[in-house]
Amino acid sequence: MLKPEVESLVPSQSFDRRAFVKTALGSAFAAAALPVMAQAIKTDFAGLAAGEVTIPSGGFNMPAYRAQPEGKTNLPVVLVVRRDLRRA
Repeated sequence: MLKPEVESLVPSQSFDRRAFVKTALGSAFAAAALPVMAQAIKTDFAGLAAGEVTIPSGGFNMPAYRAQPEGKTNLPVVLVVRRDLRRA
């Protein structure tokens, strides 16, 4: 099926049409998914009550940031804990 020069490079591999298509599709997906860039997200604050707050915890006021829709109560909470590595 393959020329002897190519077969000598990959002697234990047998190439058929199905394996070729699977490899090609996998490689194309990996190439398409690779260029990921991190970017800062800019959010419009219209309709949000947002800002820094403090949460009392064991005699210490822990700084926090809150954002919620204006005028809404009893909303679900998402808590994100971030460790400041600069102080560790």
